[in-house]
Amino acid sequence: FGAPVSEGKVTYTVSASPIWWNPFAEEFEAWYEPSEYYGEFIMRNVTRLAKDGTVEFTVPTVIDPKRPRRHDMRYFIRCEVTDQSNRTVSGSTLCSVFRAAFQIALTTDRYAYRISETAKVQIKTVDVEQKPISVKLLLALESERWNPKTSRYERKEVERQQITTESN
Repeated sequence: FGAPVSEGKVTYTVSASPIWWNPFAEEFEAWYEPSEYYGEFIMRNVTRLAKDGTVEFTVPTVIDPKRPRRHDMRYFIRCEVTDQSNRTVSGSTLCSVFRAAFQIALTTDRYAYRISETAKVQIKTVDVEQKPISVKLLLALESERWNPKTSRYERKEVERQQITTESN
């Protein structure tokens, strides 16, 4: 009836899924997000709400310090609260955790070029709220060749220069 569920039982479950940024897609397709029902299980706990109907808990965003995440992550937090009359109500929220303060994306006008052709590269930098920002970057051009002896591609740096993206 609008009052806090004082000392009610709360069960919370946290899972996480990678998210990918596609800055050159249409705005509504810029982020690929999996469904909240998929992902890696992070934690589950059962506890009691405080007298004011709240609970605080910490969600670990680094699971294994020896193996840092290679993707930005979307965390799904689901809670079920049971009051003293055994009625259960649930709710959920999500939040994004980014590995850096900004994102960098590059695209070219074509997939392949012949030797001595000029490649047009578009670089986009945005903050975690997807707003364009100016960033100083080190841009490296590399060639990649298949080595049949090692059965893998090998990269060789061709050129390197410092650049700054525009604020837009």
